[in-house]
Amino acid sequence: MLRFGAAAATAALWPPARAVAGYPSRPVTIVVPSAPGGALDLIARRLGQRLGERWNTPVVVENKAGGVGTIGTNAVVRSKPDGHTLLLINAPLVQVPWLMKLPYDPLTDLSAVAKIADSYSMLAVHRNSPAKTLEEFVAMVKAAPGKHSFGSWGPGTSTHLWGLLLSRQAGLDMVHVPYNGAAPMVNALLGEQISCAFVDAGSSRANAASLRFLGSIGTRRMADRPELPLLREKGYSGFDQIGWAGLFVPAGVPRELLVHLSESIAQAMQSPELAANVTALAMVPAAMQTDEFTALVRSDHAFWGKVIRDLGVSANS
Repeated sequence: MLRFGAAAATAALWPPARAVAGYPSRPVTIVVPSAPGGALDLIARRLGQRLGERWNTPVVVENKAGGVGTIGTNAVVRSKPDGHTLLLINAPLVQVPWLMKLPYDPLTDLSAVAKIADSYSMLAVHRNSPAKTLEEFVAMVKAAPGKHSFGSWGPGTSTHLWGLLLSRQAGLDMVHVPYNGAAPMVNALLGEQISCAFVDAGSSRANAASLRFLGSIGTRRMADRPELPLLREKGYSGFDQIGWAGLFVPAGVPRELLVHLSESIAQAMQSPELAANVTALAMVPAAMQTDEFTALVRSDHAFWGKVIRDLGVSANS
């Protein structure tokens, strides 16, 4: 656990969110359903510090890794709905329920509080690959059916689903090679053990000298790679949904408190220092408050459900 002390003098500098009487009445916990040191964990620490200053109350970051985020998520679902336990998680929240039976429903057992950041991914090959463009890559793979492979963070993850979507729409016969997380997948790509993979912006930045990027996910080109075409621009569908990171509370938190939390987080995200912390992790600060974020979560849940059903993917695929 990591605890952040409060600083009343600093908090006075922030514009106040609509106060809720008696909140917080004890330390607030942000549960991160992944191991310490990852992007979500680091963001939670910085955000926890800002919220602790605002509320003049300690904020604790608690890592509960395992089960593709389901262990930490279930802990929050089962917590008291009084706003003192929050969950910071990303898009797998709305993907995993379509892949395995869970003891909770993310749409009914959680309430979306605020989105804080977006994350972008791109299709990458090794610099030594003869393919210089997406078109050349497709032609190369088509010329050797079954001889090329794509890596993923694991079965059912976005990287797996994107690889299957590209293969189906381009008519490619590629072998799926799942890894236990992003780092080993990227290492395999750097070692030329796989032909391609969808990598996140952080991995692309750290390994730019060794990788070549052929296309990106989303509906707008990346600000730091404006020359990189979108997959949708090349005629491929299902590649619009970018990743996100956001906060949730257990269902049942009163509306007044939900709005207070949402406003407090949105105001904390206005901190240039916190925005710089998020940017340093190759994510894009993108605050979105409760109602809009709820709509996004429901939309992404439906989108990934259709993709997973259409592709016939399961957690053991």
